Amino acid sequence: MFFPALLILTFIAHTHAAIYNDPSILADKTYDFIVVGAGATGPILAHRLAEIAEWRVLLVEAGPNDRDYPDIKIPGKAPQLPGEGIAFKYVYEPTPGVANRSLDILRGRTLGGSCAVNLMLQNKGTTEFWDSFAETAEDSSWSYKSMVNTYMKKYENWVTPQAFSDKGKYNPAYHGTSGLINITLSNWKYGIAEAIMRPNNGIPGYEYNEDLNAGNMLGLSWTQSNIGGGARSNPSTGYLHHDDFATSRLNFDVLVLSFVTKINLGETSNRAQIAESIDVVPTKKYYNPNPHAYTIHASREIILSAGALNSPQILMISGIGDPEELSKYSIPTIVENKFVGKDLMDHMFLFMFWSIDTTVTTFDELYRLPGLEDAATKAWYKHNQTGKVCGFMNPCFYSDLNISLAPQHRWLKILLQHGRGIVGFALRNSDGHGDDFDVELTGLPTSDPVWKDFQDPSPGGNSPHWEAAYADGFFDGPLGIPPPEWDRHFITTAFALIAPVARGYVGLRSASPFDDPVLQANFLDNAFDKAVMRDAFKKTRQFVTEAPALRALNPKPYGAQLPIVKGTDGEWDDEQIDRFISENVISMWHPTTSCAVGTCLDSKFIVKGVQNLRVIDMSSFPLMTTGHPMSMLFALAEKAADIIRAQYGKPVSLFEETEVQQASQHQHNEL
Repeated sequence: MFFPALLILTFIAHTHAAIYNDPSILADKTYDFIVVGAGATGPILAHRLAEIAEWRVLLVEAGPNDRDYPDIKIPGKAPQLPGEGIAFKYVYEPTPGVANRSLDILRGRTLGGSCAVNLMLQNKGTTEFWDSFAETAEDSSWSYKSMVNTYMKKYENWVTPQAFSDKGKYNPAYHGTSGLINITLSNWKYGIAEAIMRPNNGIPGYEYNEDLNAGNMLGLSWTQSNIGGGARSNPSTGYLHHDDFATSRLNFDVLVLSFVTKINLGETSNRAQIAESIDVVPTKKYYNPNPHAYTIHASREIILSAGALNSPQILMISGIGDPEELSKYSIPTIVENKFVGKDLMDHMFLFMFWSIDTTVTTFDELYRLPGLEDAATKAWYKHNQTGKVCGFMNPCFYSDLNISLAPQHRWLKILLQHGRGIVGFALRNSDGHGDDFDVELTGLPTSDPVWKDFQDPSPGGNSPHWEAAYADGFFDGPLGIPPPEWDRHFITTAFALIAPVARGYVGLRSASPFDDPVLQANFLDNAFDKAVMRDAFKKTRQFVTEAPALRALNPKPYGAQLPIVKGTDGEWDDEQIDRFISENVISMWHPTTSCAVGTCLDSKFIVKGVQNLRVIDMSSFPLMTTGHPMSMLFALAEKAADIIRAQYGKPVSLFEETEVQQASQHQHNEL
């Protein structure tokens, strides 16, 4: 009788699924797959791998369980979340391009990662973005044609908005209805959105685009957000907590509050390097000197999904990287891969503020009138996740302003986003090429001398160079401008560089994993990026002061950036504009390309020179994302999971099964 009972106890001990918060509990255990990082890609990868019942999967996250922070679910709380102790704060090193300032860059630190603290915007990427990805990977299955009806839909569950009909405001042919992440239009309308959405706004050539996520972002469109039923939706809510997947799947464990310090490598019989295990310390001991590390083993693979800043740092600490960088800190080079941490890119943006007449409703009262935000939050809980805080981005529109860029014949697009509603317009001439635009309403002129020295950094076609966001309210930025009286109404404009020329890097500060990496974005270190940002400044200023819908609100510049409008105290010249941008631009917190496919990684995300080790996160993209990257990462993770499943002869979960399986199996046989 003792032997069967022992078998039963052993079975229970090895099949119990849980969310653990102490790595010592899992010390020396072995899983088939270990996924490091629970942000945009980690939960999706872990979920899809754990669907194979015979595989044991572990997901490791440095931050806490997101269920311990209920405000994460409230869309209207998004601006405050990075300050709630669920984000890592890093800094970019000072450079002349940003007036020798150190710029903050925050990364989410909780289940859901940055998707738990961001502004929830869904951009699926342009046609040319995915085609460029496919070209770099030398794999046509990454093309837009291959992705649009497969992995761009797989993660998505379109939800009808609560506040109004979505008929004519999106194209259902481009959206999924059975995925695990909810997507919808915004659930709350504010006055500025209504003003700009008038059918006849008085500006000729502005065209309505039914869906900005249909490969072409040109036109007047309604924004889409990762929200459903009035609550934030992300990979944690969908892939971990939905149906209690993280705690009910017997072959799946989640380890939170645990910081991965190193990947341990071994050798195969033919002396190839292979990833075997990770070292983990409790996050609460992160700042303790020499905390004890616990080792957890992987029999099949380790997958880094720690993000564009932490994934390269972990690789370098583990002896994988550029020997020149590693030798600075006496780290033995086990695998030479000179592209680890190289070619870091990021979006940058800049705030301006405008006071307006109080004839429209904005978010100003909600965020500055004492007690009103708390009341709205209580109403959200009491009334089934409805009310003013159920949507952060208002129902508005995206906008693109196009111009043919000779001699490259690329399109210069401007995405005009309306903060809590995306505001946008597209302008073309009758033949669709844009060569005859009035210069006051075009992008960077083709005559600008900057084109003599630079190729177009965007992937072309429908891909933007910059965007401008218009928030209906005083959105407190980094300029140090004191918040105004609560009874005044404002527009906050923020314009961003989306297709930069600048390239930076992720380096080491020491051999210790507990020291933040050295981060360099090299913002505005070249004439092209300066010219685009200068043009964005001028067009944003012009739009606020001349677009009839906004001009009717009598916008007046507010704060330290005066004078910026002709007719107030004079109009700035280019030198003054450049100085203002340099002194005030900040990171948009979209770091990418630091472990890119094609250089650092092969087309299946395997780190070159190491077996059983992949990097699948923001760092993996081979080019800068053409917009907000979150939803592009969801599609990337879904496809990457199928690549891994197919490599081991397991069925893929969606589309093109034979092609993916054959390609992955061929690659696996070559290892």
